[in-house]
Amino acid sequence: MENATEMKDVLQIVVHAFLRMEEIGQQPNCQFVHQNVSDVSAHDQNMRDRKHLLEQLNEMTKAAARMEKQSREMAFSDIMEYDPEKHNWYMPGLRHGVPLMAPVNTGYSESVCELKKYLFEFIENRSWKRAGKDIPDFIVWLKSLWKSVKHENFIFSFRNSLVAEAYHQLSVKYAEWE
Repeated sequence: MENATEMKDVLQIVVHAFLRMEEIGQQPNCQFVHQNVSDVSAHDQNMRDRKHLLEQLNEMTKAAARMEKQSREMAFSDIMEYDPEKHNWYMPGLRHGVPLMAPVNTGYSESVCELKKYLFEFIENRSWKRAGKDIPDFIVWLKSLWKSVKHENFIFSFRNSLVAEAYHQLSVKYAEWE
């Protein structure tokens, strides 16, 4: 999604979920796919924005780690593999102009094909490092992850981790005063 605020809010939920998964030895990979990007040079022009996003993700991860009572200082890359240079994809719009009568943009198909090729190569290269999972195992794992996320009420009732951490600190101070 291109709304940075919404994307950060969603990523904070992801950070909390995968921070807990780190305990079982899982380190997922994060790929950002930006859609409807009109300029082919967007990747180079947005490097500053990607670095800023990574700084914010690091800050969110530190806040989440404090809330999860992790003893060490953590960065986003400690729980999720992410390289701002390689893991950002920019997809042009599917059509040139107004939909329905507009011609199809061939750049869209080429970008999607390039991403698909990269992901298959990535999966193939990582598969030798860990025990292979077949589709049914992956489905069971994903259902388990989703069930865990659905039953976590406290952290997801806040807009983001920083607000939740502020609420937690306020609760601790209030308890001390009481």
